[in-house]
Amino acid sequence: MNTERAVNAAKRLAKKYSLKPGFDIQNFITSIDIALEITPLESMSGFAYQKQGKKVIGINETDGDERQRFTMAHELGHMFVHANDDVTFDRGFAYFRDGNSSTGINPKEREANAFAAELLMPADHLLSSVRALGGIDPMNNEGEVRKLAKKYKVSFSAMSVRLHSLNVDGFSI
Repeated sequence: MNTERAVNAAKRLAKKYSLKPGFDIQNFITSIDIALEITPLESMSGFAYQKQGKKVIGINETDGDERQRFTMAHELGHMFVHANDDVTFDRGFAYFRDGNSSTGINPKEREANAFAAELLMPADHLLSSVRALGGIDPMNNEGEVRKLAKKYKVSFSAMSVRLHSLNVDGFSI
């Protein structure tokens, strides 16, 4: 498993559907014939399921908007990156996003997170946004990171991790 294939899958998807940062991910998911269920989920943020041609993404309605958005992208990552891994189409697959998804222990979860980060915060666009801000001031980065998070419709935490993963100069968590 490596995150490069996930990032490349996100880039291909964004290019194919002309997705720009801040796009409406809910409408996008349903437009590509994936059922979206937003419902209370106990002890998980989301799941992806496919069996006999039916694709479903479930999202925990009790999570905040930004968390739901990232979870939707994460679950799309499983569908586009892992659909053929270790299972057959007929047997189907199911992935669940829970507290372990962000730990980095499971390679498939790392890939799904990398896919989501690239889909929602594409590196080229984000680095351009950082340059437009004149960089990230290490003495006053919270306000700038919050501006970027709002622009890309993600959480402060997701933006912080993304900036760190892109080695943005002067940024530290």
